[in-house]
Amino acid sequence: MLLVVITVELYNSQVMLRGCETNGYVIASAAKTSLLSCDHRPVWIQQQLQSKSTLVGSVECMQVRVSFLLSLVAETLDK
Repeated sequence: MLLVVITVELYNSQVMLRGCETNGYVIASAAKTSLLSCDHRPVWIQQQLQSKSTLVGSVECMQVRVSFLLSLVAETLDK
């Protein structure tokens, strides 16, 4: 049994992701993105009450651009 359901839909969205180990970043853009967050009924596991939540996502017409490949090549050539 689900307790809480939250749905978020995004149209023509972009996200830029940057890691801590490389200098570059990843840009992902999508025509439509949907996120569904569900909180489930708590259950007893090893004498402790544990909560459970799930996050489900779907993406339509996604494009990904990566910039860190050139910076990795430059770092390799400098060494």
